[in-house]
Amino acid sequence: MEAPATIEGIRNALPADQRRLFDEALGETTVESVADVVRHWILNLASGTEDEEVFACFEAEEWGLYESI
Repeated sequence: MEAPATIEGIRNALPADQRRLFDEALGETTVESVADVVRHWILNLASGTEDEEVFACFEAEEWGLYESI
């Protein structure tokens, strides 16, 4: 899976029942935390074994070892 590159892309990739939760999470977050919320939802989308590279990149980014994808 290629991680969506926009908030709209993430939203559109989510199952209908999770879109409302995604919108609520974004609506309740601070500007400083938007990247964390977006990262959380991308990780929710990337759940297959083929997505291990996406997980590895986000984990490395969390530790400051990798620049954003």
